[in-house]
Amino acid sequence: MQFANIDQQQHNISYQVNVEWRELQPQLHRYTDHYGLKLNTTPKWTEQQQAEYIQYRLKGGVVGKDIWFNCPNFQNSRKKTTKMVLVDGGQRLLAVQKFLSDDLLIFGGACFSDFTDKLHSNVEFIFHVNGLLNLVDVQEMRFLLNHHNTVNFTM
Repeated sequence: MQFANIDQQQHNISYQVNVEWRELQPQLHRYTDHYGLKLNTTPKWTEQQQAEYIQYRLKGGVVGKDIWFNCPNFQNSRKKTTKMVLVDGGQRLLAVQKFLSDDLLIFGGACFSDFTDKLHSNVEFIFHVNGLLNLVDVQEMRFLLNHHNTVNFTM
């Protein structure tokens, strides 16, 4: 067997950007308006899991910063025939959106508007936009990113 004989997926990471939480909504609106992104707003995490994730990240945790999208024509502004889809990170996005809109309590009862200073710039996501060309590859990527993935932020 040779590594050179392994079939490769036809894609590339066409774009990567750091998105501070305070800029999350405008960035998601751009993806919705320009690329037809539709987010699933059905939570799978409990409120406790959401709060634990937010608290973990506010304490400086770095795991769970990466959010994966797919849009084959992302960098071709003239050809918008494919829609952007979220591949991985939906529950993290929902938790942060809920916190930023004061719908999630953390640290024993505080909501976002209870904080009197600004979020640190390192409280961010890293958005990756892949250019996978077919749905089978997107589904395989989603499966591989989430297989055996268990959420547990309790320390």
